[in-house]
Amino acid sequence: VSTLLTKRLARSLWRTKLRLYSVILMIVVGVFAGISFGTYANSTQTLYDNIYADDENGVNLP
Repeated sequence: VSTLLTKRLARSLWRTKLRLYSVILMIVVGVFAGISFGTYANSTQTLYDNIYADDENGVNLP
């Protein structure tokens, strides 16, 4: 009986750990993606402002 309880406990803890690690991984990926997209948005904003600037220093692409 003790072996069955030990196996059941190990299985239960494995599922709990797997669920916990999955949630933590999803949070880390979400935060990383948010930071990456935010940085990209900031850099493209200044890039487009420089490209389409209507002055002598702008590239003035059509």
